[in-house]
Amino acid sequence: MTPLPVSENNPFQSLIRRPAIIQSEYEEYREDRKERQTDHIVSGSFHRWSLDKILMQLNGPKEEYRFLDPRNCLCIWARPSSQVHDLITFVQEKLKDLVPSLWLMPPDCLHMTVLEIAYAQSEWQIEELVRTLQSSKDVTPSDIAAYPRSHPVRLVKPMLSLDTAGLSLTFVPAVIEDEYASPSEHYTYHHLRRDIFELVQQAKVPLGTRYRARDLTSAYVTIARFISHDGFSAKVYEGEMIDHRRVRSFVEEIDLINMELENKYWPRKGEIKEGG
Repeated sequence: MTPLPVSENNPFQSLIRRPAIIQSEYEEYREDRKERQTDHIVSGSFHRWSLDKILMQLNGPKEEYRFLDPRNCLCIWARPSSQVHDLITFVQEKLKDLVPSLWLMPPDCLHMTVLEIAYAQSEWQIEELVRTLQSSKDVTPSDIAAYPRSHPVRLVKPMLSLDTAGLSLTFVPAVIEDEYASPSEHYTYHHLRRDIFELVQQAKVPLGTRYRARDLTSAYVTIARFISHDGFSAKVYEGEMIDHRRVRSFVEEIDLINMELENKYWPRKGEIKEGG
């Protein structure tokens, strides 16, 4: 596995350490975020979910005929394996039983964003970026698409994460702590993100997204969004308000799902189970 030369402005390079340290950085990020989000959601100051207004107009309670999502983005995605698809279906079914009003990400749309190149741009701006990538002689779209096949990585320890907008299934990079392991075995998902960043730069495609340090250590698949307060509302004299008892019950159910995920899918004695 021949390493790519790394440019000085590559934000992923600063976190390249031993694989165990990389994994711990990802674990620390998601645990910290989970704690902050949960504390806010179960607090008395929490009043409502952040409903996805675009989804509400596409196929939610405010659905509009022929409505088009005005947001245009350019990203490098990774698609989940069939085993992870099965795992997500299992989790989504549990969530739907708990909150029937949840919008669930369709199976053919499930993805993990390896690299965000541009976000919320006009259609012509995105088309210009795509033309730049397609016309590149140094790095082609096929080169980028083929790179993960020659540099395979694993993600492990699935955990369901909740925030005010929805739910995602998060992972951390797999680790092989063996001094005799080959360089390819020490290659992690974070290394892959660093290298994809380099390939896009070599294709002369400007990267409009500015990554903050903590944003670099996340690996997640969005699986559900809130498009309604149905199931969480309580009627009061003035109308409706969030029912904190129902919200806390929902958080407790998510904790139970995570316990099940850890017992069924997390690595044991070096063995990585399918889907985890």
